[in-house]
Amino acid sequence: MVQRHLAEVCAGAAAVTLADYETDAAGAVDIVVERARALISQALEALDVVAVLYGDLYGELLEPGETGELLEPGEAGEPPAAGGAEAPHEGAAEPVSSPESAEIADAVVLARMGLRHRLRALRELGERATRWERLSAVGSALGTIQTSLNAVDRAMARAEHIPPSLRFYESAVEGSLVVRRRYVALHRLIVQKGPPTAAEARPRLRLIGNAIARMLGLQGAIHLRPGDRALLMMSHAKVREWLAHHEDDAAHVSAGLRMWQELVNISTMFLNVSKREELVQHDARLVREALRQMPAAADDAAARGALVARLSAMAGRSPSLDALLEAPPEAVDPGELRRVLEDLDRQLSGVDESVDAAPPASGARSSRWA
Repeated sequence: MVQRHLAEVCAGAAAVTLADYETDAAGAVDIVVERARALISQALEALDVVAVLYGDLYGELLEPGETGELLEPGEAGEPPAAGGAEAPHEGAAEPVSSPESAEIADAVVLARMGLRHRLRALRELGERATRWERLSAVGSALGTIQTSLNAVDRAMARAEHIPPSLRFYESAVEGSLVVRRRYVALHRLIVQKGPPTAAEARPRLRLIGNAIARMLGLQGAIHLRPGDRALLMMSHAKVREWLAHHEDDAAHVSAGLRMWQELVNISTMFLNVSKREELVQHDARLVREALRQMPAAADDAAARGALVARLSAMAGRSPSLDALLEAPPEAVDPGELRRVLEDLDRQLSGVDESVDAAPPASGARSSRWA
C-alpha cells in the first residue's frame, strides 16, 4: 500500500523531536543525523514504488543505497537502457499516460531533488559542525521528507479521486500559527514604549529575558526551528549574563541598550515566519474568504467584529492589518478593512489556497493504493 508507506515514513519524520537533542552528548546528535539519512532513504524507496506504478517517470534512475547514498544512472551495476531509462521489467504494469500521471511525475521529480539536496547537506556536515548546525540540517531534512511525500500523496489522490492519506499541511499550519503568535507577542513586548532609557534598561531586559524563557518552555516551542531555538537560547543567556552584573557605569548600560537593539532585530527577523509556505497558503485562503464576506460585514457591526476576530490569526502578516486588529472592533472602518484585504490579496496573488483540500467525492473510484 503506497499511501500507507508514505504515511509511515512521514510519521517517522514527525516523531523525531529535535529539542530532545539540544543538551545531550554529541554522540546523540550523530544518531539523529543518521536517523534522518535513513528516513530519506525510506522516502526515496517509497518514491521508487510510485515511479514503478506509473511507469518510468522522465527516465530518471535513482537507487538508494544501504546508507542513503544515491547512485547516478549507470552506477547500479547494470547500464541504463537506451535514452537513460531503466529497461521495463517483464510483466510490469503498462505506463499510465494522463495529465494526472504527469502531475505525479512532476511531484516525484521535485521530491527526489529536494531529498537529494537534504541528503547532500547531511553528508557534508564536517566534524567541526556545531550541534546547532547539525540539528538545523536534520530539521530541514525532516521537513523536506514530510512536505515532499505530502505533495506526492496529494497528486496520487487527485489522480484516483480519493482523499489524501497525509494531512501534513494541517498540522504544519497549526504549528506555524502557534509560532507566529509567539513571535508577534515577543516582538511587541520588546519594541513597546520604544528604546529604553538608561534607568529602564535593567527592568526591560529582565522582562524580555523572562518572556524568552517562557517561550522556550511552552509546549508550542517544539514547533520552533532549530536555528530559531538556538538564537533564542543564546539571546536568553546573554541577557542573564548582563543582568548578573550590577555595575551602573556607562559602558555596562550602553552594552544593555545595544543588546536591546539586537533583540529588536532578532524579533523583527522572526516575523518572517509568515513566509512559510503553509502560512502563505493559510493567509491567502483567509483573505479571500474575508473579501467574500465583506458585503455582509460592511453594514453589520457584529459580522464585521466576527470577521476581524477570524483575521487575528494573521497578526504579524501586515502592519496595516495589525493596526486594524488592535483597534476596537466597532472602530474598524469597513472601507479601510476592504482596502487592507485587497492589498493583501494582491500580495498573495497566485497562491494555491486549496493545496491541502481533499479531492471532490463525486466520481470516486476504487484505488490501487487505498
